[in-house]
Amino acid sequence: MEFYTVEKLGRNQEETPEGFLLCRNVPIARTGTQLYAAREVPELEPSDDGTVVMERPEDEVFRPDTICSVNGKPVTVDHPNDLVRPHSWKDLTVGTALNARRGENGESDLLLADLLITDHEAIDQVRKTRSQEVSAGYNYDGVQVSKGRGRQTNIWINHIALVDSARCGIRCSIKDSEHKEETTMNIKDIAKKLKDAWASKDCKAFDETVASLKDEAGTEVHLHTEGSGRTAYDDDTLKQIFSDNDAKHAAMDARMKDAESKFTAMDAKTKDAEEETKKKEEDAKAKDAEKEKEENEIKDALADEAPAGEEEKAKVAKDSSYLVESFQATKSKAEIIAPGIHLPAFDKAAAPKDTFLSICGLRRKALQSGARDSDTLAMLLKLSGGKAFDSASMDKMPCGRVRVMFDSLAEMKRLANNAKATEQKTDKSALLNTDGGPMNAENFSKLRDKARKDRGQRIN
Repeated sequence: MEFYTVEKLGRNQEETPEGFLLCRNVPIARTGTQLYAAREVPELEPSDDGTVVMERPEDEVFRPDTICSVNGKPVTVDHPNDLVRPHSWKDLTVGTALNARRGENGESDLLLADLLITDHEAIDQVRKTRSQEVSAGYNYDGVQVSKGRGRQTNIWINHIALVDSARCGIRCSIKDSEHKEETTMNIKDIAKKLKDAWASKDCKAFDETVASLKDEAGTEVHLHTEGSGRTAYDDDTLKQIFSDNDAKHAAMDARMKDAESKFTAMDAKTKDAEEETKKKEEDAKAKDAEKEKEENEIKDALADEAPAGEEEKAKVAKDSSYLVESFQATKSKAEIIAPGIHLPAFDKAAAPKDTFLSICGLRRKALQSGARDSDTLAMLLKLSGGKAFDSASMDKMPCGRVRVMFDSLAEMKRLANNAKATEQKTDKSALLNTDGGPMNAENFSKLRDKARKDRGQRIN
């Protein structure tokens, strides 16, 4: 986005003809996690220590709607008590946020914007502050991930505040102030310089290092100077300085380790929760897929059960009227396979799926009952290619295969029954005279023996 400016004040700051301050490339938010007190996010369950770690995922921070929500929003000094609204805008606004976009390379986790500061006091504050930190005021939907852990979604920006200490940290700040030199040394680097200067008795180096420090109130640190122009440091003073410094380092390290251990534990819990959620989602998908597969199989099976020419009607039927023929045929075949089996009643008003499952259950029950008979079991083994047959395997068998075995076994049993009936009729005829009259005892004995012999040959 192009701006008309008349003076470049630094790499990221420029002045407009009116004297407004343009601050380019200002990080206003970042992805990752941030720590909140429970009172700040009352809609979420905090951890045992009363805090909530909030996740701001990449796909939410850089959501197109979130980025667009930055443009034209007011810049304020500190966060107001409430969101900036039309009735409060005039009293709170000191500038405008523009040209929101995602950072690149090393700043790819940052949401950047250009801030046009138009209030003279705010301009002075930014120019005179070594690193003016900024904080986005926004609204979002909080989603509970686990105890003490949440995620921000549907983020939209309301304002950008100039603050003393941003939750985002020093990375979210305006650079290029009037301070020409900015120290990049951390506390350990400074402590090392002081220790080296003390060990070598280099008072000049010690003076320069101390002069570069500021105390917590922001004032320069000065040590006693003698009239000779050299700063005198007796051993007791120096020992006290370094002893205090070491204690501060130790306390800071302890706090950092404690915080790291808490975050590690939270991350582990989050990972476990995410894995559990993922497993539940996968199980639900698998269950849905299995249910869909079963529904499709039942639809196809219902079409197979329908009378010829009514297959398509069967797929959209609301009751079981069209299944009456299939139901009756199944009952007749069940009687052949397992005589005396309990037969269910037919309800034409029932849902087709329920009637189909009833038919399938009757076929399965008939096969299981028939298997108790040795002759019927032999037929089942022949149908299954010699594969072991039991009730457990029958319970797992799909309805389509149950139907094939049921129909085949019923036909085998029917043929066997017919053959047996014919044989009995033949044996009975042999006991009669050619003219149909009764036989005498001698002829009866001969024909009986002959019939037994013939039956034995047929069996063999």
